[in-house]
Amino acid sequence: MRWRILVGVLASVLLLLPMAGLFLTSMQSRTVPQAQDANVLPILTEDVRRSLLTYQRDCRSDADCDSLLGCFMAGHSGVAYCTDSECTRDSDCPQGFACVALKSFVGKAMVRTCSLIGHRKEGEECWVPAHSLADACSPGLLCQWRCGRPCRVDDPSSCPVGFFCSEGREGLPSCLPTCEGRSCPEGQQCIPRGIEEDGVSVCGRVEGPDCRKDPCPEGLYCDVFEVPQRPWEVRTQCIQWCKKDSDCPEGIPCLVYQCRKPCDPRSPSTCGSGLTCGHHHPADPWYCIPG
Repeated sequence: MRWRILVGVLASVLLLLPMAGLFLTSMQSRTVPQAQDANVLPILTEDVRRSLLTYQRDCRSDADCDSLLGCFMAGHSGVAYCTDSECTRDSDCPQGFACVALKSFVGKAMVRTCSLIGHRKEGEECWVPAHSLADACSPGLLCQWRCGRPCRVDDPSSCPVGFFCSEGREGLPSCLPTCEGRSCPEGQQCIPRGIEEDGVSVCGRVEGPDCRKDPCPEGLYCDVFEVPQRPWEVRTQCIQWCKKDSDCPEGIPCLVYQCRKPCDPRSPSTCGSGLTCGHHHPADPWYCIPG
């Protein structure tokens, strides 16, 4: 009698096992992503992209985009548009590119996109996503206006001397340069950079007019920039912020949120001291940039 009861119990357990497996599979499929990935947008199929009315449309914040999309700036153009991720790991990108995470223009969403791996060294200025090797960081470095190694905000020792750990606009902490509390070479001073590089400061010598001492006209902002070919040389200029061409004086394009002085590459001297006629992306018009 007892063996019949035992056989019956075993049979019941065996019948329940497949149901238990289905239950566990269902629970696993509902697992909430890790906190650091919660806001990263997925890679959408072409069919889903075509079904979203705001895909590739201009935007000013995530609120302008469908829920599966975020508002991101298109490299150096200063134009923001609604998009999704294009990679999850470096192997998803072409050779010479890395999969990097970017924060949306105005919002909490993050997107993973393929960006060039270039030549910029730690502490040097960079762009992301980069369109040329000259704008991109060397392997292993992150870009948040400047190239820096990954770090931990709660551990200052994770950055080398002369750098501090910043959470960064791209969502991944990296080391940025600072000369605060340190001595600069003779003839140079510790100069804070612009508001887009909060906390960053560099040793340099200010050449030409200094709008930090002689304030800019109302509505303009004093921008501090380095001359790439002469990293010890720092210059300033009064600039006007913008989001679109209509925010700038007539004939002046809005690029990377600034009204940029157009120029002719055949006559670079028209830009003035410390500036040269160039562009960061082949699709951009020619304008005056540090150089």
